[in-house]
Amino acid sequence: MASYEKRGNTWRYRISLGKDAETGKYKYISNSGFKRKSDAKHHA
Repeated sequence: MASYEKRGNTWRYRISLGKDAETGKYKYISNSGFKRKSDAKHHA
């Protein structure tokens, strides 16, 4: 599942990969620096 948030003047996305079996912590993929929310959605 992807989430989008505006940080300052740029947008970022974060995709949850679920829990790591070894550590029990959640894993994420994220990227930021997009001018528009639609750009972040396109890359996610």
